[in-house]
Amino acid sequence: MKTLIISAIAIVSLGLTACSSNKGPLNEGFGDAVNQNTAVHIIPPKYAAVKDIDMNGNRAGLAMDRYKTGNVIPPSTESTSSIGEE
Repeated sequence: MKTLIISAIAIVSLGLTACSSNKGPLNEGFGDAVNQNTAVHIIPPKYAAVKDIDMNGNRAGLAMDRYKTGNVIPPSTESTSSIGEE
């Protein structure tokens, strides 16, 4: 009986220590990436009320039609390095 009690106490002790976390406190930068992504995708309130946009759907559609038919110069490819280019 004594062996059973000691075994039960040992098993319970091991079970309780397995549940404890040995991680320290999180790094002070934890969550910075999520906070940055959230900030990028939220419109600030001072800009949310802006309705005077200098573009409309018809104008954008005409610009796309001109681009597709080749009536405009397509944008050039930009590069940040000229190594190996002649």
